Amino acid sequence: MTDSSLIRPVDGEVPDGYGFYNEDTRNLYETLSKAFTDVDDALVDVTITSPPYADVKDYGYDEELQVGLGDDYEDYLEELRDIYKQTYDVTKPDGSLWVVVNTFKKGGRTVRLPTDIADVCENLEDKTTCDECGAPLDKDRETGILYCSDDCGFEYDATEGSWVLQDIVIWDKVRALPYSGTGKFRNVFEYILCFSKQNDFHFDLDKIRIADPAEFKDWWIDYPERYHPRGMVPDNIWEMVTPTQGGWSDMTIDHPAPFPRELVERIVHLTTEPDDVVFDPFGGTGTVLGQSEAMGRWPLGFELSEEFVEAYPDLRGEIFEEWDERREESHTLQDRQAQLAKKVWRLRQLIYPRKLLQSFPDDAEDRDMSNLGINTIFVSGERDSSVLGDRDTERVSSSIAVVLDDDMDSSDCRHVEELLQRSQENEPCSDMPIDAELSVLTVSEFLDEAAGDYESDSHYVYNKNSFNYPAGKVSLDDWTKLVANPDSWREKHVAYSYPPVLSNLYINVDEDGKEVANEIEPFTADSAGARITDF
Repeated sequence: MTDSSLIRPVDGEVPDGYGFYNEDTRNLYETLSKAFTDVDDALVDVTITSPPYADVKDYGYDEELQVGLGDDYEDYLEELRDIYKQTYDVTKPDGSLWVVVNTFKKGGRTVRLPTDIADVCENLEDKTTCDECGAPLDKDRETGILYCSDDCGFEYDATEGSWVLQDIVIWDKVRALPYSGTGKFRNVFEYILCFSKQNDFHFDLDKIRIADPAEFKDWWIDYPERYHPRGMVPDNIWEMVTPTQGGWSDMTIDHPAPFPRELVERIVHLTTEPDDVVFDPFGGTGTVLGQSEAMGRWPLGFELSEEFVEAYPDLRGEIFEEWDERREESHTLQDRQAQLAKKVWRLRQLIYPRKLLQSFPDDAEDRDMSNLGINTIFVSGERDSSVLGDRDTERVSSSIAVVLDDDMDSSDCRHVEELLQRSQENEPCSDMPIDAELSVLTVSEFLDEAAGDYESDSHYVYNKNSFNYPAGKVSLDDWTKLVANPDSWREKHVAYSYPPVLSNLYINVDEDGKEVANEIEPFTADSAGARITDF
């Protein structure tokens, strides 16, 4: 094990070897080899970092130790190549590297640092000359293959044993300085370069789906089957506000390139599981380490600035406190996804009967619901929050009773049942992940044979072709009295020929995912079955 003085204390809550090293990251492989018994392709799951900006920024400590400061640009890139090579060597086969970087101006010219870092990472061996004839190698920009400039036929795949650029994300910083230097726009974005060791790497998009319905199309509540229960896959532009420098509550130190914690949270969810290792070779104030540890990962990082490393325990404590508050308030990304999933699954179950009716075969003689005698549909759906919010839930089961007027006979019931069964075989019902058990009965048959399967103190009533919040609630006794006059019942509750749905499922949400109403009033009937309370 390494001398414990090399690692800043983290309250003993992580295993030996992990933590924040106040060390030169150029020696990271040697340092970690002393701390861990096996580091080759076996230690790090993801690296999230931002390099020092060549000779542009002075980070406030010994110039000889700062990567790039006072160096020629090519020497700076070679230092980065060596650091990313060492990082590659300690990363697991399915691991990844995320580099937050931007262009910069020098001598009146824009230096394309992101492109140069990509070239460095995809050629860690710095292969530049032909093994056969010694001529310089050219690069096929499409394949990444290096080939002899003298056409001797020699080719070299530099990505073997190097990082492979998989994607580029734009980080829209939203908030930036209100001014810029002469001759350039305000800088409001940075690049996030995503590299992996192999094409099959840990990349779980479902974990970072956007769970804010305000980001969806307004019609998501009418077509929940078109949305994944846990939300939309993010695009490659991430809007995340840059932290105010020096704005960490009571902390007074500044860092020239602070990370938003949300950015770290997203990448950690995307690329790791609990107890995986998150690494930052240019640790700065330690945001990557603190956020990843709060999320149950093992933190590992290097930083030359003694001031930053000594201040890290305070930042770590603040990150933990904020994370705990978010968890208590169910505001973490995983919490928001689970909340959305519950809404989507409930909507899918409530809307499924409408989809059935919409999918009646084109050759059906009569598609008018009133002529078919349908006055109510009962849905007893899956409402267990632990099931609906589980990311592994792929299908749910529900019981659906289509209730006809009492003046319809058994042949009418069979006719409707045949239509519904054929509907289940057609799109969109056939594509919906609902395992529905269907029955068709008259009111009297329902009360005699099936009502026990739909028992509830009261059923939520979704009418007028609206399924995102209930119009009211009704007991089975009151419903029985109300449907004694089917024409009156239809007049009050049917829209576009679709009958009302009565269900044990409750949802109350608008297009933005917000609650619509606070109180749901009951429908009641007098002894004649002719009155509904105002609500």
